[in-house]
Amino acid sequence: MAVVELAALLALVSASHLNDPVNCRLVKTVLTNERFASIAAAVATAASATLESSVREDREWVGGVLRDASGAYRITAGRACTGQATVTFSVPFGPQLEVVAFWHTHGADGLARDWFSRDDANLVARTRKDFYLVTPRGELKVLTPRDVATWKAELPGTMLLDAQALTRLSQQAVSPAVPVVPAASPADGAASG
Repeated sequence: MAVVELAALLALVSASHLNDPVNCRLVKTVLTNERFASIAAAVATAASATLESSVREDREWVGGVLRDASGAYRITAGRACTGQATVTFSVPFGPQLEVVAFWHTHGADGLARDWFSRDDANLVARTRKDFYLVTPRGELKVLTPRDVATWKAELPGTMLLDAQALTRLSQQAVSPAVPVVPAASPADGAASG
C-alpha cells in the first residue's frame, strides 16, 4: 500500500542533515510520488506514516495536499525540530500542482496538543485552505475557512485568539475524530502552523 512507500520517502526526509538548528526556521517539505483519490485519503496516509515518530520524538510533521492536473491528490511532508512549538514550512507547487489543504501533527501528548493553535487558525484565515491536525492519539481533525470566519465573527476585530476561544473552536469546528493507525514500517509557498 501507499503507506509503505510513503514511509520510505519520509525516512529520506528524516535524514540527519535536516536536524540542523538552522533548518528549524523553515521546514522545506518534499513532494511525494503517491497519488490519492481524495484529500482525506492523502492526509490519512501521511498521518499513518508520521504519527508514531511524531509522538516518540515530540516533533511536528507538516505538509501540504496538492491537486495535480489529473485531479489526483499528492502530499508534501517535512519534519520540524524536536520540541519546536511553532513551525514555518514551505510547500512546493507549480502550474500543474495546486495547494488545496495543509496537514500537521502536534508531537507528543501535552497541554493543548489536541487543539488547533492560534497559528493554525491564522494560516487558515490567510490562505483560505483547510488545515488538518493529527492529535497525539491519532485523531484526525480539520479546521476550515468557514470555521475560522464564524469564529472571527464571534470575536470581531481580532485573529489573535486566546486559549478559551481556541478551546471553543477546537471543540466546535472540527470533523468527527477519525482514528489513525500508525504505519507498519517506516515555485515554494511558505506557511506557519
